Amino acid sequence: MTVISNLLTNRCVVHSSDSFLTILEKNDQLRVVESLRPKIVAIRHFRGAISFCGYAGRQNSPMLDWLAGRCRNAFNFDTPDLFSDWLAQELNTWIRTVPAQFRGLKMHFTAYEDFGFGRVPELFSITNWDGAYRVLERVTSQRQTILTITNNSELPVGEQPDITQRTRVNEFLQRGLIRYNDGDLELFNALANAMIDSVGVLQDRRDLVTDPVEFAGRLALMPVEAVCNIQRWLGRVGRRGVGGRPHNLIITPDGQFSSMTGLRLIPGT
Repeated sequence: MTVISNLLTNRCVVHSSDSFLTILEKNDQLRVVESLRPKIVAIRHFRGAISFCGYAGRQNSPMLDWLAGRCRNAFNFDTPDLFSDWLAQELNTWIRTVPAQFRGLKMHFTAYEDFGFGRVPELFSITNWDGAYRVLERVTSQRQTILTITNNSELPVGEQPDITQRTRVNEFLQRGLIRYNDGDLELFNALANAMIDSVGVLQDRRDLVTDPVEFAGRLALMPVEAVCNIQRWLGRVGRRGVGGRPHNLIITPDGQFSSMTGLRLIPGT
C-alpha cells in the first residue's frame, strides 16, 4: 500500500510519495518489484501534477508509465476539470481488465487556476474508492478544496470552478494550509498528526524554518519518510508495503518545478 502526501499553500503545492511497488504472493507475502521510481507525474500545462496510490499496474505496464502517457494529452484540454473527467474515463476502461480485488485506486491531481485575484490551487480526487476504501463500480473525479475547508458541508458547484468558492479557498490559504494524506491512512495519519503537533511546538518557540516553500516541501515529505522508516525498521519482512526512496515535487504558482529529493521529473507534457 502506497502512501502519498499533498500540501496546498498560498506559496506552493507539494506532492510526496514512497516508491514501493509490491506483488502479493500466494503465501500472503509481499514481494517488492520496484523501490526507486516515484508515483508522481508532472503536468506543466496546468502547473500541476498527479500522485497515485492503490492499484499500480502490472510489471509490464506500470501505472507510472501509463499515467505519464495519458498526461501528455493534457494540452488538449482547456480546463483541469475536463482533463480530470477524461482521465477518470480512461481509468475506467483500463481497469476493466484487472481482477476486481485489485482495482481500488486513487489519484490526487493538482492544478493552478487563474482568476482576477491570482492563481489558486485545486486538488481533484480521481478514485473508485468510497470513504471506507471499498471499491465502487466506476472511477470518478471531484474537486476537493471547498469540501475540505467546509468539513464536507458544501459541495463543489457545477462542472466549472465557482468564483465564490474559489475565492473562499484563496482566502483560506492566505492564513492556513490544506493537507491531504492517502494510502495506508491508519499508519500514515498517526505519524503525520504527531508531526503536526511537533511543528506546533517549534512554531510556538519561533524555531521553524523561515522559507515558506522549504517549510511546505519538508512538511509534506516528513510523514512519507516516517512511514517508510517505521516499516523498514520494525515491519515484518514480507509484509512491508511502503518503502523505498521517498520523493517530493514542489510547484509554485508561476509554474516552477523543484524537488528536495532529487526527483527527476516524469513529465506528462
